[in-house]
Amino acid sequence: YQRRVHGGAPQPPWSRQPPPDTIDVIPPPRLGLNVKTFLRFVDDGLEQKSDEIGDWCKLFTMTWEDFSKIGLKTGQILKLYRTMDAYKRGTLPVNIWRQRQSIKRKAEARAKAKEEALAKAQEAARKKSEYRI
Repeated sequence: YQRRVHGGAPQPPWSRQPPPDTIDVIPPPRLGLNVKTFLRFVDDGLEQKSDEIGDWCKLFTMTWEDFSKIGLKTGQILKLYRTMDAYKRGTLPVNIWRQRQSIKRKAEARAKAKEEALAKAQEAARKKSEYRI
């Protein structure tokens, strides 16, 4: 039983109704999305599997076993399910993809700065050793 802070008797977990966003609904493709672009926004290598998935309705009705049969890994299936749930609630995968891209750009910038600092330190060490000779 869950304790309620403000009024009302607690309800047992089995009597509660599921939230409306967990109902199995196939959302219509919005803003020109198709299976291939949707999969590309989920993960980089998934767009190659769009031929095996087929159409939009099949994408949202496939089970875990169906995804694993066409060769998707566990992490890819989890990302796909998360993105499909977000899409059912109204979040476009483009927004998730843009956020992921900005995180990648920041990581690339940090790696580049680290490489430049390392090259600068090596150059300084090389010049220092040349002066000693």
